[in-house]
Amino acid sequence: MKKLPILCTIILFVLLASVVGCQQQPTPAPIPPAPTPTPAAPTPPTPTPPAPAPPPKGEDVESYFKQGTAYYEKGEYDKAIADFSEAIRLNPQYAKAYSNRGNAYDELGQPERAIQDLDEAIRLNPHFAEAYYNRGLTDFNLDQPERAILDFNEAIRLNPHFALAYSNRGNAYLNLGQPERAIQNYDEAIRLNPHYAEAYTNRGNAYDELGQPERAIQDFDEAIRLNPQLAYACYNRGIVFTKLGKKAEAISNFEKFISLVDSPKLIEMARQQIEELSK
Repeated sequence: MKKLPILCTIILFVLLASVVGCQQQPTPAPIPPAPTPTPAAPTPPTPTPPAPAPPPKGEDVESYFKQGTAYYEKGEYDKAIADFSEAIRLNPQYAKAYSNRGNAYDELGQPERAIQDLDEAIRLNPHFAEAYYNRGLTDFNLDQPERAILDFNEAIRLNPHFALAYSNRGNAYLNLGQPERAIQNYDEAIRLNPHYAEAYTNRGNAYDELGQPERAIQDFDEAIRLNPQLAYACYNRGIVFTKLGKKAEAISNFEKFISLVDSPKLIEMARQQIEELSK
């Protein structure tokens, strides 16, 4: 049976003066039903920001950047790219604009173009920890966990308190079949942020890989306590209960998962698990 991975692919999006930290309540990224851990579980939707105002006639670079940010947050990635491109045209040294445009390309399913922009952001600012982190996420999604680890290493070197980078580096190690090293990274992510529900879920996956289902259940329990809407923790806990022969508990978790997701594909997958357990 296949667990649903929870990778913390929380893209860090650069605003005008700072980076949006997602470590207390990460925003979700799509989670494919893959056999290796890959983010964060659904959280309540962010309120839609007001429509961005057009930049002034003087073509102010910050106005384009700000408008691109607003479009990105609304999910209008093509428009975001257009505005970040204008910001870059006016200031070719604008590392944050390259990083954000790279994130927008990644959201549009164009990881190669995302990598190009993140490469340029890093070239312009070699101390840009968030750009290394985002490139690591894109590397991972391109099925290049070794390269992802190198980028997460650099993000952590530049920011030793980067809990998201530790958790995603753990996911990369788990993808490479190294659950012990993965757990070391999840431990550090949890130490840095004890409320990091997704890191508990990922660590639960790693304990399950090591054949320690009881410890896996403990971590899934804590993840769900911290975030009762964490659908994938419910699903993975259901898988471990199934392995332990606890059918009632497994079915309860799959039913909870169904109540929390709206993807027909994921709902059908959980229903199939329930049908198998009900035979």
